[in-house]
Amino acid sequence: MDPIGRIGRPEEIADAVAWLFSDRPSYYTGQSLTLDGGLTAQRPYVTQPASDKLSQNARDEKWRVGLENI
Repeated sequence: MDPIGRIGRPEEIADAVAWLFSDRPSYYTGQSLTLDGGLTAQRPYVTQPASDKLSQNARDEKWRVGLENI
């Protein structure tokens, strides 16, 4: 469930699309318009992507196993 407590309605998305294609956002340039009810605004800041952590763990494991074979 989204932080605002409900799922977005199709007309809310349509309103945003209509606004973007109108003349009103003339000063709106180079930005993303996220329509997710605040879901991404409450995500914690991640310093290292999970895939990098998995890669590092795999490298550590290969190194450890290599030492055991010496």
